[in-house]
Amino acid sequence: MIETRGISRTWGTFSLSDVSLSVDRGEYLVILGPCGAGKTLLLETIAGLHAPSSGSVLISGNDVTRLAPEKRRVGFVYQQQLLFPHLTVKQNIAYGLRYLRLDSRAQEKRVTEMIDLLDLHNIEDRRDPTSLSGGETQQVAIARALAIEPAALLLDEPLGSLDFTTRGNVLETLRDVARRTQVPVIHVTHDQVEAATLASRVAVINEGKIIQTGSVDDVFWRPQSRFVAGFVGVDNLVDGVAAVAGQGMARISVGSATFDAQYDGPAGSVTLCVRPEDVIVSRNGDQHPNSQPAVLSQAAEDGFSVRMTLGLDDGPHLIARMARTAFRGIAPAVGDRLYVGFPPAAAHVIPSMREDDHGTL
Repeated sequence: MIETRGISRTWGTFSLSDVSLSVDRGEYLVILGPCGAGKTLLLETIAGLHAPSSGSVLISGNDVTRLAPEKRRVGFVYQQQLLFPHLTVKQNIAYGLRYLRLDSRAQEKRVTEMIDLLDLHNIEDRRDPTSLSGGETQQVAIARALAIEPAALLLDEPLGSLDFTTRGNVLETLRDVARRTQVPVIHVTHDQVEAATLASRVAVINEGKIIQTGSVDDVFWRPQSRFVAGFVGVDNLVDGVAAVAGQGMARISVGSATFDAQYDGPAGSVTLCVRPEDVIVSRNGDQHPNSQPAVLSQAAEDGFSVRMTLGLDDGPHLIARMARTAFRGIAPAVGDRLYVGFPPAAAHVIPSMREDDHGTL
């Protein structure tokens, strides 16, 4: 287990402020946040590269706050991972073992285990690591970090510099390695897909503060602030008024439109949160729940999908994201009157959101 208890430190005008996290054995925590949020500084503080001005870092129950990095037994992998060019792949993997005072036979056994774990047999004797691909370099770096049998594995944007296909391969490697080794992992990124794919738990950080922690479903479908909602892609934040109907359901009035949604809270002013992927658009309102008429005001291809903006009668706009083939199937044009809705279970309803300086409730 690795744990931070209220760690704080100021660098010029930026501060980490009262950060408390814990990661158990076999758990994969992704710390998600925008550039400049403090992700790398937090990771480096856990690793011992910075000393907090207050708070503590614990690894396996031991306070390591004042220990040097090499005595913490944590593996660290950066986005731009440089291997030693004068060493072979095997020697790079073995590099950290010298600090563990293992004999040559034990070192060789450990390196072989890492080569097997990450399937590096075809490059293990490569004498020029600079000739490796980006994905191979990251896999060797992960092997080197794991070779010391770390108490925790720290990953700083490990997929950020890789192409699409290589990212997918390394992502699969990370998921498999975490499952097989059961080493607690802290992975920082600004990429929501990485977080949603890898994490057993997510923490969102902004301006040096942890804003929300929870499961992938909690953070991506049940955000607790406008900042978190906007950052994880919940484009629809609609203010309305809830009339509680009982049995965990409520009817939400938004202008002249009404939507049914799962909700156990009190009646009154609320914010309706719906991911654009969960919004359904059709020509026929009988085809989906919560059907309301709306006018298409904008449609733009966004990679492999189409992002649509639809204005409700006497109400706000809703954003929908639809596969290109589905969009072409209904073939709407700007100005067309369509129907928009979403399943009640896809909506997250909370008392109306407010913001403080850090985007928290």
